[in-house]
Amino acid sequence: MWTPLAGNQPRQYRKMPAAQRLFLQRWIEMLSPEVDFRWRLRPVSDGLLRKELAAVETTGADKRRLNGSTLYAALLDEEWQATPKVMFERLTAEQVQADPAGSAQRMAHGLILAGYSPQTLLGAQRILLNGQRLQDQLDELQHWHAKRTTARPFRLAVPVVRGGTMIKSFGWTQPYFDTLEPAFQRIVVAAETAGHAARTPRYLLAEVTANDPTAAAMNFLEHFDRYQLQLRPPNRPLTIGHEMVIVHDEYPAPQGRTVRFPMPPRFAYEPPEAIDGRMTQRVMDAAKTDPVIHTLLLQYLMALRELARGSVRDAFQALLPLLDIGFECDEGPWAQRTAFARTIEIAAILLAVQTPRALFRHLQQYLRRPCPAHARSDRGPWATGDDAADLALLTGPRWPELAAVYEWNGLLAQRRAELLRLVTDPRPAVPRTRRTARWDMARAVRARHAFAHRGEPMTDAYGLSVALEAAYLCLVARCAAVERGISFAELVTRLDAATGANPAPLNWPLLVAEGEWALARSVS
Repeated sequence: MWTPLAGNQPRQYRKMPAAQRLFLQRWIEMLSPEVDFRWRLRPVSDGLLRKELAAVETTGADKRRLNGSTLYAALLDEEWQATPKVMFERLTAEQVQADPAGSAQRMAHGLILAGYSPQTLLGAQRILLNGQRLQDQLDELQHWHAKRTTARPFRLAVPVVRGGTMIKSFGWTQPYFDTLEPAFQRIVVAAETAGHAARTPRYLLAEVTANDPTAAAMNFLEHFDRYQLQLRPPNRPLTIGHEMVIVHDEYPAPQGRTVRFPMPPRFAYEPPEAIDGRMTQRVMDAAKTDPVIHTLLLQYLMALRELARGSVRDAFQALLPLLDIGFECDEGPWAQRTAFARTIEIAAILLAVQTPRALFRHLQQYLRRPCPAHARSDRGPWATGDDAADLALLTGPRWPELAAVYEWNGLLAQRRAELLRLVTDPRPAVPRTRRTARWDMARAVRARHAFAHRGEPMTDAYGLSVALEAAYLCLVARCAAVERGISFAELVTRLDAATGANPAPLNWPLLVAEGEWALARSVS
């Protein structure tokens, strides 16, 4: 989603050639925290995939196993085969003219594979707005990042709000402000003078390896989660401030560069679905017939509570340990599968079947914001608060009015056309989402096993966003099945047929208009 806000100089966007503008719009959509994960780039790097592949074992029967599972290994092999192997392909202006959105995706995906953080790549939009020729912008984007492809050490200084027990093996130190190196001291003073962050007596110094400063900060937060998990009472962990992190990058040599910025959020994704009192009553009524619903509701609410407190780790730990219970099926072919295999597959089905509805809600983001019609006035917002009315705006006789105002935004027109195609033929978007969701859910379930058996903290924010939506959809699907008078296994079996490579009929328009609560009514 991309709608320029006040102060974004809409004239500048209008002056850009259409292809260049669409390239920029897709670039922001792929990396923005406001966008549903289905249209964002998955933060899966080449290094992560190679590390996971190195853990695969081959048994005497030539079976590949990951964490003792042939399914995990098969899904990882499938993901690796589908992953591009060229990270830095030089794009020409002619290629962008021919396929702006696809070109943006290839370039950004290559940089994600190289290990860059989505936040850093989102900031690269400034290059696309500098007024240069398109080819110069493309070359600058590629050259700047290509020089930094090698992961390198970063030194970090983080304010210590309250002291605590240190663990020697982490290699951290906790010096006083007066003993910090001069570059760090100057930045602390500048932040205090600007009112951005107060000075603290001590600072935690750490070194991590990453590709960019934001990724370094995120890696530090993962290490900090591990540190907190390893401490046992009566030891008390440090409390750090999140108003600022100082990062020193050794590049460019010889002096390097020292920067400061607010600590990045641990969960830079759309907020998960909330459950209000009315929905809770509806869920509890269904739980009288299907007791599993009550367990799933409690898990989901606990995860939301921990996420609201700012802890990805605790939200993961609240959601995943009993997640298999939510996906239990005691009849049909699902009953024959292992618990984790059933969880992965059913979650992927539910995430896939929600694709058209998620795209509609993605388009609603445009309708909720005023759009700069020209330099001195805005049009909109058009959102009515009613899904049926909003859908009519996008598909009914008023669409030409919106199209005229948004004529500069080719991405909106593309996404609308995609929605119209999805309600008649779910291919290829729905099967593609299902395949990707299987990879993501397998990684989330493996993280649960690593926590249970090796004490590893579950810190994958992207994996949590996928697992949270899967849990919510499972909760609603079970309720919808009860209200319709069919079993959860029967509903999943029908949705399985509707989201495969050769999909069976499903009432996709109903799902788009009414959402996940219409799942049971959408099947034949």
